[in-house]
Amino acid sequence: MKRFTIPLITFLFTFFLISNAPSTIFAESNTNNNNIIQNVTDNLNSNQQVQKQDDHVKLKITDINTKKKQLTATIENATIAEGTWTYYYNGVQQASKQHNGTSLNIPLKKGYKFGDALNVKVDFSGKVDGKEMTLTDQFKIFGLKITYDNSIKGKDRFKINVTNIDKLRGDWKIKVQDEKGKVVGKYSKKDVDGFKFSHAFPDFKDGTYKVTFYFNGHMHDDEVIKFDYAKMFNVKNASTQTPGNDNNTENPKPNPGNSNTDTKPQPTKTTNDTTKAVSNGGALPKTATSYPLMIVVGATLLIIGIVMYRRNKTS
Repeated sequence: MKRFTIPLITFLFTFFLISNAPSTIFAESNTNNNNIIQNVTDNLNSNQQVQKQDDHVKLKITDINTKKKQLTATIENATIAEGTWTYYYNGVQQASKQHNGTSLNIPLKKGYKFGDALNVKVDFSGKVDGKEMTLTDQFKIFGLKITYDNSIKGKDRFKINVTNIDKLRGDWKIKVQDEKGKVVGKYSKKDVDGFKFSHAFPDFKDGTYKVTFYFNGHMHDDEVIKFDYAKMFNVKNASTQTPGNDNNTENPKPNPGNSNTDTKPQPTKTTNDTTKAVSNGGALPKTATSYPLMIVVGATLLIIGIVMYRRNKTS
């Protein structure tokens, strides 16, 4: 009997380990995880496909009609649009109207003249190609300001400052004319990077002068721009002047941290976020084992071994 004791215990213990082997559990766990990952991936892909279909429809404001003192708001990549258009100037609502069409001409603010900075916002709410949509866009018209400074002894300095813009680079030219239209001063400089340009001329005689600034270059993201802007000044050099440094031209580079130099901010798009958060993640894998059962089985094997050992010893 003794010779069967050890093989029997070994067989029972081996059978117990095989019946509780974790290989099947891990396989089940991996299968569940793969299903969860695949489901999430399928959902993301499905939503991204819908996003691509809707993302190309957007509202955009352009200044192609500024000579007519108008802006144009257009719903791009759309065939039919029916809804309400609302536009604002400098944060103040100007009008809200029902309009069927993919574009709308918007009159500039009453009293607007070239050189005035203006913030424009347009909202659309309605149906675009049969789908309910809410679209919006914002647009900033740059401003121009010319100033005269005679604080530098023996110099008359004129400066222009371009506002409501984030990037400007190009060629500048300044021309000064007297009351008879005769050119009494001019200066030019190429490839200037910045929002300000100035030049100090030798003192002019007292009188009225027309100062014109010309620009030809790029603004925003390489958008071509060309303009001229003039202003009349009364020059009086008989007043006491304070000696100073002749800086000639002043062209600081844009300051990325300055929010006042922002132009045409990114449109607020009514698009859906395709990033999905998985809150539950499905059922947890069955990786737990029954420790009480293992204790009972082990104790049973121990008792059987002791009993058989004593019987062998007695016999």
